[in-house]
Amino acid sequence: MKNRILLDMGTTNTRLALYCDSERKALEKLHVGAGTSVSEGKDYLFSTVRAKILEILAANNLTENDLTGIYASGMAGSELGLMDAPRCALPASISDLQKNGVTKVLPALSCVPCTVLPGIESADRSDLSTFDVARGEETELYGILSAMDVQTPVALILPGTHNKLIVVDENKRITKVQTFISGELIAAVSGHTILKSSVTLEDTFDKDALLMGAKQEEIDGLAGALFKVRLSGQLDANTPNLFKSSFLIGAVLSGDARQIAKHACGANLLIGGKAILRESLATILKEVYGMDSATVPDEVVEESTFRGILAVID
Repeated sequence: MKNRILLDMGTTNTRLALYCDSERKALEKLHVGAGTSVSEGKDYLFSTVRAKILEILAANNLTENDLTGIYASGMAGSELGLMDAPRCALPASISDLQKNGVTKVLPALSCVPCTVLPGIESADRSDLSTFDVARGEETELYGILSAMDVQTPVALILPGTHNKLIVVDENKRITKVQTFISGELIAAVSGHTILKSSVTLEDTFDKDALLMGAKQEEIDGLAGALFKVRLSGQLDANTPNLFKSSFLIGAVLSGDARQIAKHACGANLLIGGKAILRESLATILKEVYGMDSATVPDEVVEESTFRGILAVID
């Protein structure tokens, strides 16, 4: 039996899972990540993760000697994570991720070898107009594909703090990655600009207002469209907050949808992530660009990184 610890490391949080063969036996979350190396130091990051690994093993009557290996994805491969794992240049296949994983014994973490999977990046580092990167989303991609019956080519969109677009060709090679800071932008504009006094973000949306916001962005650009949120309240003091929230989200996501339509034409669209962003983006893609999409269920997204790690290493 293969007993393996899998790590999904972000900037501020890390999830750890114990898998016995393909069965998950434990799942824990730590409020540390690659960013902890800056705020608390790497020693603290390593000692905290190590303590949780030992806790998981003890709870399952195992020791480090029972482990086949430790496998990590995401920000674990950055210079602030567990160890530097250089990103694979696109196009990249699942076998490329496997071949480019970095394996070392990290004594501060465990006596068991740790393999950190690489991220991905555009092939031409000299061209800022096309350069982009991902760490972790490529693993999520292969986990989602292993869980869902979908024909390639596929375009996976993962809305969140950063919206990620990953395009996969007929041979399941990743050919395109593009990042949008849409989630951060929505939060920043609504909470830290003049619009703070005009709108409060809501967890649902009004379809007509959402599409109005998207259309206004095409006409006036993002900055011009966003000011309309404030103007809507000046024209009518009774303008519902839901209208303003939906209009704002539509304006911000309009550019994302335009790029997705450009780069994902002909691919099967899968959209995961936070419900409000997922459903808003799906609506704009459908109504403005005539592109249908399928929802990645929350439970599939939740498990996707771990599924993806197993798909890569096995």
